[in-house]
Amino acid sequence: MTGNKPEDAMVSPVLTSLTALIAASAQVRNSASNIVNAQRVGAPKAAASRAGAPNFASASSTLVGQRAYQPGRSTQVSTLGGVKTVTRPARPATTPLYAPGHPAAGENGFIDAPAVSLVREFTNIQRARQAYRASAKVIDTARTMHNKLLDLN
Repeated sequence: MTGNKPEDAMVSPVLTSLTALIAASAQVRNSASNIVNAQRVGAPKAAASRAGAPNFASASSTLVGQRAYQPGRSTQVSTLGGVKTVTRPARPATTPLYAPGHPAAGENGFIDAPAVSLVREFTNIQRARQAYRASAKVIDTARTMHNKLLDLN
């Protein structure tokens, strides 16, 4: 795409910005999923592997033996001509939470809670928002420059 025409010089920043817009959207989707599922707890690994009759909790509808939500961690990586978001499972995926009255609690009273930090997720959303704004500004600037170029001819 790097030709000798002035229009070709305008295409590269726009394409890079479009990939950044897509990457920012993926970051927001991942953070939103983590926030929505932050309360989806499960039985500890040892309890989840035991055979037992399902037991529904009254408010959370968590099954005994059900695993906790697996949050994802998104990172943005550079690619040829842009950027993309790569989402991998969070490590550690869960943290033990003492809740002896919970139906999914193990013998010691612990359940597994997703390792989701609301502060981290909202920070990621704000960072994605800023990246989205910056990319949109690049596209707008390229459009303005292109229009000026056409006015010169």
